[in-house]
Amino acid sequence: CLRNVDTTGTTIAGGFIPFTDIQGVVDATLVDLDAYWAETMPAVWGIQYESPTVNGPYFVSQGDQPECGGPMEPDSYIENAFYCYPDDTVQWDHENLMAPLYEGFGDFTVALVLAHEWGHAIQARYGFDDFSSLTRTSELQADCFAGAWTGRVAADESDVIRLEPGDLEEAMAGFLLIGDSLGTAPGGDDAHGGSFDRLTAFFDGFTRGAGQCATYEETP
Repeated sequence: CLRNVDTTGTTIAGGFIPFTDIQGVVDATLVDLDAYWAETMPAVWGIQYESPTVNGPYFVSQGDQPECGGPMEPDSYIENAFYCYPDDTVQWDHENLMAPLYEGFGDFTVALVLAHEWGHAIQARYGFDDFSSLTRTSELQADCFAGAWTGRVAADESDVIRLEPGDLEEAMAGFLLIGDSLGTAPGGDDAHGGSFDRLTAFFDGFTRGAGQCATYEETP
């Protein structure tokens, strides 16, 4: 994909240029997610948007041990990205998650991981009912929110990011990789949805917008 901001979020003279590294993707995506949700939250829920705190990336090989309301077990943060509700933070493993995705599936896949975690931050802001809803519903709604943001980018409505041919296909290949394995119980605490469930939710948001994603609790 292409960017129109530098690492400080300042607009680049001369228009959109290719990304050259993963940090550029992260920086531009964070700027654009803030812009999108600042417009979308008031329109869908009548709520003013506030950005979560970014505590990523962390580097496991350097001894980084992220926290979420307290210490975390390694299997909770290695090869992972997450939104932490108690701390209102977004964090991610650079070496074991983002870098391999960037190398294997392209720059926009990194953007989608962040967009998904931002979706969980949106849930915290409008009041998603974690106690009454399945984890799978929460995860698929976050995929839908990521799709809604992507739909705006694909329509060239972003002032920050533009898609290039093949970006969406590369990112969809990443979705096929990260779906639940066969036999995963849909009602399990770790269930995110199978690959095609996740693609369906993503394209639900992509084609119909965040307002459609907001219906997931009532009609999971």
